[in-house]
Amino acid sequence: GPAALEKGLCDEIKTVDDVLLDYIAEGCNVYSVKYAPPPEIPNNLQALFATSSSSASNNDNDSSIGRKAIRWLVQSFAEEVKAVTTSSMNTPLEQKYM
Repeated sequence: GPAALEKGLCDEIKTVDDVLLDYIAEGCNVYSVKYAPPPEIPNNLQALFATSSSSASNNDNDSSIGRKAIRWLVQSFAEEVKAVTTSSMNTPLEQKYM
């Protein structure tokens, strides 16, 4: 406030509106930004991914149902991709891409 102005800690005292109007007068674009945090995970869904320890681990001792389901899904997908890419390695390029 006025004490900061007297001590030389600021050049002038203005309201936010005055500062924004000065920027607009200088030709600057002034935007209003609003942040909406993502919704929290409901407790019943959060329990699916809960770990037994306070820190998340990537080992097989993690017994949460959600993590097991995701691990199974990723492994199944990786096996399918591997099977498709392995079987197509013997296919000539003309048949693969044309």
